[in-house]
Amino acid sequence: SCATLASLRPPTSMKRAAPDPHALAGWDPGAKDAEVEVECDALTGGHYRVSCAATERAWIGVRGRPGVVSGAYCFEVKVSDGLVRVGWSCGTASLSLGTDGEGFGFGGTGKKSHMGKFLSYGVAFGEGDVVSCCVDRRRREISFGVNG
Repeated sequence: SCATLASLRPPTSMKRAAPDPHALAGWDPGAKDAEVEVECDALTGGHYRVSCAATERAWIGVRGRPGVVSGAYCFEVKVSDGLVRVGWSCGTASLSLGTDGEGFGFGGTGKKSHMGKFLSYGVAFGEGDVVSCCVDRRRREISFGVNG
């Protein structure tokens, strides 16, 4: 949970039930590598901004939520700096997307990844780009897009 200023809380008689933090879309602060910092939005209780401390490791990760078990879902990530890989995985997959059989990634080098195999897919992306990640469980499809 995130800290909020007491002066911003409504009087007890006006308090609403707190939102279930597991139902909010956003980043999961409980499923990340140590170098990742997830910022809490004090108004919603959600986690929408991520930053990373410098690291010697090749890749670090953070998992989003909620899980998608049916239907179709898309999210977008705006890249502020650095080399980024985005994608989909199950809860037990490596945070290094696409390196095992439980995750699918799309990286700034323009490569898609799954089971440690990296294949050309689309265009490279970087600072200022917006990357879309879509999954359609009915059609069993995952797709990625850049700036569109």
